[in-house]
Amino acid sequence: MMRIMLAAQWYPPIIGGEEGHVQGLATALAGLGHSVTVVTLHQPGLPEEEVRDGVRVHRLRGLAQRFSGLFADPARRSAQPFPDPEVVASLAAIIRRERPDIVHAHNWLIHSFLPLKRWSRARLVLTLHDYSLVCAVKNLVRDGELCSGPALGKCLRCAGRHYGAAKAVVTVAANNTMRPIELGALDAIIPVSGSVRRWNGLADDDSRVQVIPNFVRDRPTDEPDSSLLAGLPDRPFFLYVGSFARQKGILPLVEAHRRSATGVPLVLIGYRADLDMDRLRREATDLTVLEDWPPAAVAAAFDRCLAAVVPSTWREPCPTVVLEAMRAGRPVVASDIGGIPELVGTDAGILVPPDDVGALSEALSAIATDAQLRDRLGAAGSARVDAFRVDRVVHRIEALYSDVLARAPATATADA
Repeated sequence: MMRIMLAAQWYPPIIGGEEGHVQGLATALAGLGHSVTVVTLHQPGLPEEEVRDGVRVHRLRGLAQRFSGLFADPARRSAQPFPDPEVVASLAAIIRRERPDIVHAHNWLIHSFLPLKRWSRARLVLTLHDYSLVCAVKNLVRDGELCSGPALGKCLRCAGRHYGAAKAVVTVAANNTMRPIELGALDAIIPVSGSVRRWNGLADDDSRVQVIPNFVRDRPTDEPDSSLLAGLPDRPFFLYVGSFARQKGILPLVEAHRRSATGVPLVLIGYRADLDMDRLRREATDLTVLEDWPPAAVAAAFDRCLAAVVPSTWREPCPTVVLEAMRAGRPVVASDIGGIPELVGTDAGILVPPDDVGALSEALSAIATDAQLRDRLGAAGSARVDAFRVDRVVHRIEALYSDVLARAPATATADA
């Protein structure tokens, strides 16, 4: 049995792909007999400590989190790219009690552990779900276009538009300063796709780096809310699931759907980000927008859809929705970018250039009119998804932990 501490800025009931991944990993590891603790940031209305599915969850108050005005969404108060003294102190108290063998971080909360690394004697593992090693806004998108890579001047301007000028200077400077310290302290690095590895600048010959994708969890066993499902169209539909963010490609999707004129409705299920969904509802036809659905209802929507659409215009690292569609045996129409091709392969869907409305429209038309194509792609996805099931991926992570514990620890340069 290992004592494992997972560190992530957000944790359910905060929803999102990364949050679901950390929860799934925690419960799977606990089910394998390990002692599992999750440390996350305190969010309004949630308890500071609780036990969920055999996992001890500690929600830590940080100095930055006390100032709601620092965050665009006060309900999702994030970690900063530097050690938060209040979080460091809370982490030290929990580490003293839990004595973890492994600390497995998933985002910038790692920075508040770095001063404790040598003292804790724990090995440090980082899963990279984004491009945060090199990008202060984490997505490598600049002025709505794909960024070619970091440079101080353009990073300051880009972050300034995202965070505001004052916060941008602090964020970019801290992220650049912490990167070598972080890399020096890590015993293992898990990019969730080859795209994440490459664009974070991780060396091909770094033996600490092992690409391990996200996993798809078993279908929820609880019954979906029938009142929610009543909001779905009464005939098969195209389905998008994810945040309502511009970089997710929702606007090109809506236009492609309009051009395809297939008569197949389009359903968007997600949570609000930077798009005006009320305006989109008013202006688009044959469109249904549904917000903040629980996993059981989303799984039922996948069962009813004709195909899932993942039209991202950024380098999507490893979208779990692709795996959820394949788990349901549904074909995928997706952008040929980031980690998406690594999931879809050559036979489980149709890949189109990102932000190419014409190609996306043609793909939707092909799916709508060719039942044999749908069946072939869906069957290939059902077979392909086995490699991404939770038990297989978690065993790979468990094996990585064992390997890390058998090696000498990396030496952090930020020891207190």
